[in-house]
Amino acid sequence: MQTNLRATQELFRLANPVAVVELQQRFAREYMDTMMQNTVTLLRAVRRTADETLRPLEAQVGQRQQARQGYRSAAE
Repeated sequence: MQTNLRATQELFRLANPVAVVELQQRFAREYMDTMMQNTVTLLRAVRRTADETLRPLEAQVGQRQQARQGYRSAAE
């Protein structure tokens, strides 16, 4: 919101079309940089959540496999 407000205020101050284009390019770069940073933050959170969820599931699967092997050994 602040970026949009600042962009609008600066656009009204500029009379030169070249300056307007340069300003738009700067804001587009800032916007893309912010989006990329936020995407990286989100992906890190997703990865951390997946890792934390995966470990107990893998342990549970391993325990079940060991139990099945134990049942097979006892049946033989």
